[in-house]
Amino acid sequence: MTWKGPAGPAAQRDIQEEIRKWARGEQGAPKALDIRRQAPGPLNLRVLTGPNATGTASGVIPTDFYDQLIAYLIEVSGIMQCGPTVLSTGGGETLQIPRATVHSTATSAAQAAALATSDPTFSQVTLGASKFGVLLQVARELIDDSGVDLLGYLAMQAGRAIGNLFGTSLINGGSSISGGLIPQSSVGVTGGLASAVSGAGAAQGGAVYSVIAPYRQSRSCYWLAADKTIGSFRKLVDTNNRPVWEPSAVLGSPDLLLGKPIVADPFMPAVASNALSIAFGDFSQYFIRLVGGVRFERSDDFAFGTDLVTFRAILRGDGNLVDTSAIKLFKGGT
Repeated sequence: MTWKGPAGPAAQRDIQEEIRKWARGEQGAPKALDIRRQAPGPLNLRVLTGPNATGTASGVIPTDFYDQLIAYLIEVSGIMQCGPTVLSTGGGETLQIPRATVHSTATSAAQAAALATSDPTFSQVTLGASKFGVLLQVARELIDDSGVDLLGYLAMQAGRAIGNLFGTSLINGGSSISGGLIPQSSVGVTGGLASAVSGAGAAQGGAVYSVIAPYRQSRSCYWLAADKTIGSFRKLVDTNNRPVWEPSAVLGSPDLLLGKPIVADPFMPAVASNALSIAFGDFSQYFIRLVGGVRFERSDDFAFGTDLVTFRAILRGDGNLVDTSAIKLFKGGT
């Protein structure tokens, strides 16, 4: 993780201590921090320390401030757990992602005859950089109390608050985002809840076979639904009266439905008539754009009369579905 203050490039020193000084408002600490991960890669949220004298692990290495913040953001946003493509950029300039709308088709021809031309047709998906933020006010006594984990508190509050707004925007769209998952996806199955899974006739296999094989076989192929909807999956059986739900045998791994992992997202609609309540497909085709890191700013003057210290956290980002055939929705029947 690295931080960037108003004075110039990232400092090469104890970053965690610099952040603690900023949070406490110590003399010489900057008023604003741009907190970001130093190198791309998966988050390392919990790591056991080396063995102690008895040969057992002696504890858990604390996560840094950035990892805590992103962990809380992901915790409240299921779509962030489904393997979307995340693009991190330094600036907020518009990104244009090409999307094939018509693919080339092959033709046959007689000997020495010309082959017909078949050119692909492209459109573009545009990713911008909307602003998502929160103001946090903390009593001076909480900051001065050295026994309080102030950084953990700030990470939890900011991560969940921004995650709630950013997460619901990624699912349902709106003016703050260029393309939410539900508005950009098409319906694969309509009917009762069981038809979303098992289907019948032309919809045999339900939502699973409404998605073409390359996306269905992707490592980023998931089911995404609200918690209550996922609870209903436990009751579903196939035509031989066998459960289609498979509990996970590994702690921390998602349960499976017809062999595909299930992730809960609180921002997915509940099952109802005409509601688009379940998404299934390759979530790597949903692109999430993040600009820089999370900008944290501190003010001792904003709430001077009440002796509160105000923190402001801002994340800039966007999201859109690049290939609309990659993810299909279940629509409740009337």
